[in-house]
Amino acid sequence: MAEKKESAAIIVKKHRGGHAGHHGGAWKIAFADFTLAMMAFFLLMWILASTTEAEKQAISGYFQNPDAPISGTAPLLLLEMHPLTSPEQMSSNEIGKSSLGSFLRNEQEKLDMSDENVSQAVKDIEDSIK
Repeated sequence: MAEKKESAAIIVKKHRGGHAGHHGGAWKIAFADFTLAMMAFFLLMWILASTTEAEKQAISGYFQNPDAPISGTAPLLLLEMHPLTSPEQMSSNEIGKSSLGSFLRNEQEKLDMSDENVSQAVKDIEDSIK
């Protein structure tokens, strides 16, 4: 009699649908937006806690009408927050250019003096080596 050949069974696996990778990354963008909003909120709260009532009024006046000409005490309060020169040294019509000019001249003088000091120090070191 003829011998029967046993054939191996062929198994076909069919994949149906499934999930797409790591389910996207939209949550990362939402989390970054939330984190940025929280950072801005806490920065605002910190600034509000560290300013005086007069400084808050000056800033509020600027944002209520930013196109208005600078007058009154608001510019002086803003200069006190980051002074180039003290408001007592300037008259009300000199705010701006003259204080910036004197500030820049003072800074240039400091740089020139430090340059001279460095040059002298280098010469002293060279003399001590010889």
